[in-house]
Amino acid sequence: MIKSNLTDQEMSHVFINALAETGLVNSDDSALVFYDLDFLSARIRDLKNHFPLETIHAIAVKANPLTNILRKIKALGIGAEVASLPELYLAVKAGFTPENIVFDSPCKTKAEIEFALQTGVYLNADSFD
Repeated sequence: MIKSNLTDQEMSHVFINALAETGLVNSDDSALVFYDLDFLSARIRDLKNHFPLETIHAIAVKANPLTNILRKIKALGIGAEVASLPELYLAVKAGFTPENIVFDSPCKTKAEIEFALQTGVYLNADSFD
């Protein structure tokens, strides 16, 4: 398992500095998301090192719904796994090409299937129903 480069104390310091930064955090913000991009890059490199080169890896857009993070993931040679049209739109907006997107929902509507086929993304089909 890869550990983050930041200790708990250093991570706390990152949070304290972020909260002190003028305009970065507003009182009406309902959530804050911090990404350790070095940790993310190391995890992806480690993943890719454990599989054959031709393996296609895809990270769930649902777990990484920020286009800047998705762009970083794409730049590291990873694909996008989507389970809804909004997630597919996010993946496309982040620059993923159809051959690097897998639409992987077990209950797709006819409209979603048609859009996915028109877009040219990989489509996991659980059944013909």
